[in-house]
Amino acid sequence: MKKLVIALMLASLIAGCVQMSAEEIAKKMQEKEEQIEDLRAEVLAVTESPLGEFKQSYTYVFKKPYKIYMESENFITVSNGSVMWSYDKINNKVMVLESNFSNREPIKLDYTEIIKDLLERYDVQLLGEEKVSGRDCYVLNLKPKGDEGNVTKMWVDKEFWFPVKMEYKFGEFSMFIEYRNLSFNNGIDDSFFEFKPPERC
Repeated sequence: MKKLVIALMLASLIAGCVQMSAEEIAKKMQEKEEQIEDLRAEVLAVTESPLGEFKQSYTYVFKKPYKIYMESENFITVSNGSVMWSYDKINNKVMVLESNFSNREPIKLDYTEIIKDLLERYDVQLLGEEKVSGRDCYVLNLKPKGDEGNVTKMWVDKEFWFPVKMEYKFGEFSMFIEYRNLSFNNGIDDSFFEFKPPERC
């Protein structure tokens, strides 16, 4: 009898965790976003369709409020908040654009608006927990209300409440984006977001 009571208590606790509301998840994501100053990751994006599979991988570095670095096999894009450089490695050409964000709101890693939108348009279910890139995550299933065809899954980091993986399925098409080797608050220096074009560019 004692074992049965303990089992029922454990089952109740587990059920309570699984029934965590999307509103609570959005609140946690908003709170934790404020603690993220920078992030670094290797991003893998894969699209599958009847025409085949397309993969794209790149290094992604972000620092609040406006600094971005992205590097793939053929391109490098860097922004220090006022200037953006786009460098074509193959053709050894660089394009320089003004990207002054000084009069705008700071860029935020805030996915709470996405979650709030999902609450209105999707049936959101917490499926459980999994590891992604070595990080413990909650797995969300997102299904559009009144639409049987499209399904989205999101893996939310339990420590920083950041979506480290997203998977989309719509008809015969599917796509997933995954942040690998993800690290937060690395103390990245501002000089990392300055780009010096190669000679003879």
